[in-house]
Amino acid sequence: MIRRTVGGPDVMREQLLHFAEMAARPNIEVHVIPFRAGGHPGTLGPFVVLSFAEGQSDVVYIESMAGDLYPEHRLSWYGDVFSRISADALSLGDSVKLIREAAKGL
Repeated sequence: MIRRTVGGPDVMREQLLHFAEMAARPNIEVHVIPFRAGGHPGTLGPFVVLSFAEGQSDVVYIESMAGDLYPEHRLSWYGDVFSRISADALSLGDSVKLIREAAKGL
């Protein structure tokens, strides 16, 4: 959420600019889902799909107020959700541009 100010404008600006800087690294991609995408599966809550070397199974990690969860079922469902979220997201370049514009507006 790049439009919800958390920690005050100065803190938020620094955080957004940090995201934009990190996106320049070759091993990091930052993508933003624009408001025009409407409802999307990412609104269900954050999750991380951890992929490992060949031969090792993916792991899903969910951090919640109830504690850390590692669901062992429906792993492919999380992969599908991630794919749908990725399809709705802006390109890396457009995401960084939007992040920098949001930082300027603070």
